[in-house]
Amino acid sequence: MYQAQFLQGLPEPWASVPAIAFAWDSRPTVVADDRVGIADGGGRPLLRIDLWHECGYTFAREVRCSARAVVIVAGRHGHVVGPETGEMRSFCDGRGSPMEQVIVPEDLAEPAGTFGFLVGGYLDLWHLNEDGSERWRQEMLAVDGVVLHGVRAGCVRGSAQCDPPDGWTPFQVDLKTGQLVQAPEPWWSLWRNGFNR
Repeated sequence: MYQAQFLQGLPEPWASVPAIAFAWDSRPTVVADDRVGIADGGGRPLLRIDLWHECGYTFAREVRCSARAVVIVAGRHGHVVGPETGEMRSFCDGRGSPMEQVIVPEDLAEPAGTFGFLVGGYLDLWHLNEDGSERWRQEMLAVDGVVLHGVRAGCVRGSAQCDPPDGWTPFQVDLKTGQLVQAPEPWWSLWRNGFNR
C-alpha cells in the first residue's frame, strides 16, 4: 500500500523526487499551492504532486491510498495518481462544486477490499475501484454536501444536505451498481413540509 500526505513547504527528501505539476482552475480567485508527497509502503519517497487550484469558502483537502492508486481531493477536483507510472487524471462534477471527502474501507471500519474509494462532493458521489478507475457515479444526490456513514448489507449509507443549513436526509446507494436504494428527500418537499406545519 502506498503512503501519501500533504506537505508543509518543500522539505527534503521531497524537493528532490520527480514531480508532476498540475493546475486545474482557469479562473482562480483564491489560489492554493499544495504539494502531496507519495511514498512506497516502506516510506521511501517516490513522487511529488504540485497542485494549484482554487479554494472558495470551503476548502477540503484529503488524500487516501490503496495498493494501486492515490486519490487526492482538493478544491473543486479529485485527482487519481498511479505512483508507479506517474499517470494522473482528474475528475469533477461539471458544475464547479467543491469536493469534500475521499474514503477508503478502513475509514468506515470496513474490511480492506470492501470497496476502493468513495468520493463525496457537494452534489455527487463516486465509487472508484482500487486502481482509481470509476466504477459508478451517483449525480445530484445532494445540493450542499454528502456525508458517508458506512456500508451495510451491500449499501453505502449516508446523509445528503438537501435544504441548507439543517435539511440532512438519509440515503442508501447499492455499492456494486450505484443505484439508489433509498433516495434523499428532495429540498422542495422538506421546505413544503416545514412550511405547512
